[in-house]
Amino acid sequence: MSVLFANCKKQTVSGNLDESSKASKNSPPPNQPMLSGQIVSHVDQWKRLSIGYTALFNDPTTCNNADLKIHINNLIALNQGSPARNITAYNEFIYNNFIFNKPTLGHNDLYDALTDQILNCTPPTKINNWDPSFFGSFMHLNGLANQTYYITIGMPSRIFQAQNGNLTKPAFVLPDPEVFGFPMTGYGFNPVGGGSITEFTLMDEDAYDDLIEGGTHLVLTLQLEYEYLDEKEITGNCEGGFTPNDLHSDGDCGENPQNSPSDCGDHQKNKVEYLKQIRINNDVADRRNSNKSIPLRKHWERASSNN
Repeated sequence: MSVLFANCKKQTVSGNLDESSKASKNSPPPNQPMLSGQIVSHVDQWKRLSIGYTALFNDPTTCNNADLKIHINNLIALNQGSPARNITAYNEFIYNNFIFNKPTLGHNDLYDALTDQILNCTPPTKINNWDPSFFGSFMHLNGLANQTYYITIGMPSRIFQAQNGNLTKPAFVLPDPEVFGFPMTGYGFNPVGGGSITEFTLMDEDAYDDLIEGGTHLVLTLQLEYEYLDEKEITGNCEGGFTPNDLHSDGDCGENPQNSPSDCGDHQKNKVEYLKQIRINNDVADRRNSNKSIPLRKHWERASSNN
């Protein structure tokens, strides 16, 4: 069962909004930053976005914080519980005329509101500066080609958090530690004295689970999504050469349409097969029972993440 919340002026969004949906009054920077090396080495970019988001979710001077949480929850629910792209959220807020009060009163641009918070909120522990073009997507050298990755926002154990009343509580935002690894720094907001960013560190997965199950905060994570599907040849060890006319095209051993047309030339029989998507099903029971004896499920969650 999916749980969706809306205020009394709800406008239903049909399906998932993407880059081509609903014309925007304003636009984030059209250029995509290029990340080199390991993606996880750039985690400070996700940390900077986490700081901006936690300010939006908690600072009452920025917007209606409760409605903001509901909008994000609904976007993730419409995406079958998977994280929603930043650019999707951007378009949804424009479409529904969601109002941000910063950087100017009555503004309705998520990117500008995040930018204002990121540039004006200082993290307790110094991190690398934010690249202002790091918002919707980025480019990364994947093999021999530059590929596009999308930046996303998610709600771990969404149904559990919604049913537990976490949407009415202060928000913590952090780069997803199951993507970027532990220890991981997360961010909250202290509204006293005009507001300031707070931070905490999760040392391991047990601490992460406890944070979600504790019910004191709404926990949101920032991730990345790789959409392109590359056709890849499954390779293995060649043993003993290939056998013609065995209905199997053994490319690892040098068999091809030229030297074995019967096996390799018939593309009705020989096709590339690949996994398009892996989904780990609802684990609310595990969360509720605080059962730590579930290492296999946790292993596959980590192993399948972003692969």
